[in-house]
Amino acid sequence: MKRNRVYLTIVGILLLISTCVYFDFPASLFSPKVITVGFFSDSYWEVQNGYSHQILNDAIAKFQDKYPDVKIEYESGIQKEDYSNWLSSKILSDDCPDVFVVLPDDLNDLAEAGLLQDLSKLYSTDESFSEDSFYEAAFRFGELNGVQYGLPYECAPRLMLVNKTILDELNIKMPENDWTWNDLYEICLKIAKTKYYPLSSYTWQDAFTSNNVELFDDTGSKCDFVSDNIYEALLFLDKLNENFDINGVTTEMFENGDVAFEPLSFAQYRAYKPYPLSVKKFSNFDLSFVVMPSGYSGDNNTQLDTVLMAMSKTCSDKNLAYEFMKTLCLDEDIQKEIFTYSEGISPLISVTNSEEIKKLLWENFVDTDIINAAMSKAKNNKMFKGYTGAYEQVNSAVNAILEGNGNLKTEQIIYNRKINAYLSE
Repeated sequence: MKRNRVYLTIVGILLLISTCVYFDFPASLFSPKVITVGFFSDSYWEVQNGYSHQILNDAIAKFQDKYPDVKIEYESGIQKEDYSNWLSSKILSDDCPDVFVVLPDDLNDLAEAGLLQDLSKLYSTDESFSEDSFYEAAFRFGELNGVQYGLPYECAPRLMLVNKTILDELNIKMPENDWTWNDLYEICLKIAKTKYYPLSSYTWQDAFTSNNVELFDDTGSKCDFVSDNIYEALLFLDKLNENFDINGVTTEMFENGDVAFEPLSFAQYRAYKPYPLSVKKFSNFDLSFVVMPSGYSGDNNTQLDTVLMAMSKTCSDKNLAYEFMKTLCLDEDIQKEIFTYSEGISPLISVTNSEEIKKLLWENFVDTDIINAAMSKAKNNKMFKGYTGAYEQVNSAVNAILEGNGNLKTEQIIYNRKINAYLSE
């Protein structure tokens, strides 16, 4: 009897398979689950990188060790400059990836269109997840109006790069991490009397950030260009330009060893040092780092650039997609690869402060304490629909004010009206 039952069971299974094939039953009954991923092939940091998919491929391999019945698919060959258009075309054709990179300029538009999953609904019941695992500014960048739409995958703070050889030659003490605009100005005065140049590439964004300027409200519908903090920043920038002509001092001059200070994204610095396929620069003098100087009404705040991973609201298996996002953004082994195959830093505090990474950074003249000091006071730009255009309005206003000879307060009022008129259009 047992043999008959086994025989009948086998026959039944074969008949079921034959029936499915004959009647063209959905292949998904027998196919592995698939998660699609949106990623670009080159570096976010706009430097040459031959390992753009290495971290992604390693994350896929690690994920599939745990979930062998799940297949991860992505389209290769997409360049960063084409990525936003590629993603838009995928969305319009109802073929949006389940998990994908979100560029900073696209976050607000995608969220407003209702295309992004609220990730807090997934991680709020996940005991293994903690917001405190990330540097706060990096994590908060994925939040809009109290909703968490993205997890930080990689980030890079802006730091003050220092030609220590010049400072040592002139017997100038290296600034501390609590230095101020006044400290920077006093050092620049000493350097300006020599054959060297004090400062290059210091921007109004640097000054605004370090003086606690809040340009726009959360929705981007209003600009406060008449604040005292902006007035102080404009005064300081005018003082720098008048005394040191910082607009006439170029990055190339810094690279040649002729300039003492230059603000630089940490990702750009890493691209210059001897990492794979990078360009060796700054080889004829000693480099060091310090956080950005604090403004009169501010702190040692710095701008932070963050790459996010998000999930499509139409994703059919959100739990599996969330697990893959965790592999990319929370797995320490995968996140450590950022320091080998990319140019930013890991937004995971435990990774960036691990002994392995500390040693790697120290070998490239980077003190992790400086990174932590910068990240503790890092600031994100408020992103909103039309941010790029609003930013250009402010940029034009600042340049016109600094190039002119008008009364600063009056100019602020005039341009405040112009910027807000633009925002209301």
